[in-house]
Amino acid sequence: MHNMEKQYGRGFHCGLISENRNILFGLSMVMIILFHFSEDFHAAFEAGKVLPFPFWGGWILKYYRYVRSIGVELFVFMAGMGQYYSYHKNPGAWNYYKRRAGRVLIPYALLAIPFWFMVDGVLSKTGIVRYLEDLFFLTFFTDAEHALWFIGFILVMYLILPVVYFLFYGHGRFVGTIAFLVLTGLVIAANNGLRLQLPQTYLGIELAITRIPIFLIGVYAGKWIKEDRRLSGILVCIFVLGAIALKISMVQHGMTNAIVRYTDIAYALAILVVLTVLATGIQRIHWLKNGLTLIGAYSLELYMTHVTVRSVFKQLKIGTWHVRSYVMVILLAILLSAGLKKMTDALTQTKA
Repeated sequence: MHNMEKQYGRGFHCGLISENRNILFGLSMVMIILFHFSEDFHAAFEAGKVLPFPFWGGWILKYYRYVRSIGVELFVFMAGMGQYYSYHKNPGAWNYYKRRAGRVLIPYALLAIPFWFMVDGVLSKTGIVRYLEDLFFLTFFTDAEHALWFIGFILVMYLILPVVYFLFYGHGRFVGTIAFLVLTGLVIAANNGLRLQLPQTYLGIELAITRIPIFLIGVYAGKWIKEDRRLSGILVCIFVLGAIALKISMVQHGMTNAIVRYTDIAYALAILVVLTVLATGIQRIHWLKNGLTLIGAYSLELYMTHVTVRSVFKQLKIGTWHVRSYVMVILLAILLSAGLKKMTDALTQTKA
């Protein structure tokens, strides 16, 4: 009841995002999984392998058009917010790097070493050089290999976080705001310069570099969320409706140029507000709350196992656009994520 009163009685309280953090991570993970299915279903539809059945097929295609990968934006924003909390609580670059390395590198090594061996050594037989290039993310830049791109991306974000935190919070609120605006603008300008100068390189890596701004927004918004800033309910509603209307208009007009990634930031923030409101209601539905919270707690491991299992299915020419096949992808990913989490926790505790 307290959350609901804060949400509807006195405008939108940013602290609700943190209070519902695990549910929101769970929802974003579900959205990513749905996007991957809609992507595969859309590709099969375009190839004439499947028809959009009157009910669910049409909705899947609509999801692909209007929602797409916005769950990734939500995930990255939440990651940025979480890193603000982590660094604010225990400042110091070296300690921060040690904490983050254990959280990401251990599960990545446990999963990626056998995964890339299976892909490069067993399925495609491309050899040891390709195996090492895949393992260390080199093929993300050379061959647009996207299977585990997010892990490389988030490792880079963790690497720059102490500098970003210092720029945003080391010299007072006004200077920090200016630093946030300038840094975000420079990233967008640099991305656009790369798109114009090296278009092929840009196309291969744009799904990562165009997500840097929303990570920065997550770090900057972390302070607002921690302080439980109150925002005008009317202004928030106008923003949400405007961002959603803009997205619908851009989809209907077939706009797919570079600006879409950045307008999707506003769309993602609008969806975040909507999901935060929904999450306050989900708190009362215990089975749904517990399920989404569990998904949120396993979100990193589930992301890694989901994309790797899906990639193996594709390598084996198993149609992941088929519901039964995709259910198998999800079930295997869940089982593997549980094992991966258990092994990671065991190694982390042993190391500690």
